[in-house]
Amino acid sequence: MNRILRSIVLSVLLILLCVSAFMGFKYYDNQQKQTVSVLTVSKEIPPRTQITKKMFDEGVIKVTRHPKSLVPPNVYKDPKDIIGKFTSTNYTVPQYSYLYKDLILDAEKIKDGAALLLKEGERMMAIDVNMKNSLAAQITEGSFVDLWLNGKGQDQKAITGPFLQNVRIIGTYTTGSQKVVPTGITESQQNEQNQTYGEAPKMLGANLVPRTMLVAVDDQQAFYIQSSQTLGEINVIGRGVKAEDTSVSTNQLWSVQHMQQWILSQISESYLSLNQQDTAKAVEEVVLNESH
Repeated sequence: MNRILRSIVLSVLLILLCVSAFMGFKYYDNQQKQTVSVLTVSKEIPPRTQITKKMFDEGVIKVTRHPKSLVPPNVYKDPKDIIGKFTSTNYTVPQYSYLYKDLILDAEKIKDGAALLLKEGERMMAIDVNMKNSLAAQITEGSFVDLWLNGKGQDQKAITGPFLQNVRIIGTYTTGSQKVVPTGITESQQNEQNQTYGEAPKMLGANLVPRTMLVAVDDQQAFYIQSSQTLGEINVIGRGVKAEDTSVSTNQLWSVQHMQQWILSQISESYLSLNQQDTAKAVEEVVLNESH
């Protein structure tokens, strides 16, 4: 009797073991067969390359289905989450690779990404700033500002006024080329910034105090900025949003047009003065040579 009972118990345990093994295998098999959509590349994508819809249309980037268990958690799966972003500096996306979230970033998050924000025909130019003319560190990329000149002319008379308006900021940096942290940054974002660019050398609340401001300008605007730097001090005047040039006034004491004309006149006088000096020196050399 005991032998029969023992056999029954062993048989039941064996059946349960077999059922458990079968169910485990079925679960594993289902997991292996379960797939998810994920983005992959069909050929290499170079560093600092913008991800565009055209890449999807041409098959450079594809939406494919892979076993869920094999897909890493930190990859892009939806095209709308990646279009407009850039591949990181010094990182080439290998052929047949996934697109990893920590390597495909917005231009603002790439250390040298300011150049990626330039539009066609624009140039990147640096202007030195401090606590005062960085507007207490409130200037960040994407802001629009007016530029004023406080200077003196060839006649030593002081002049002040706006010479450029609606200038777009594409980056603000400390002396260590560390990107300025925007207002309202979270603790996790701050930690990410510190890991990428190093610890902040100087803080104002949640903002770094910038030392250099990068602006997007055309060639003519670059000329006025360069000229103004030789004629006096450039002050940054903040504006809430990009607006019409309402500061352009018929009041010729301070209008943008008047300031630009004044800058041109000062540069012209300097150029003529240098030419006159060169001419006088050349005449003097001719006279000395003839006397000998």
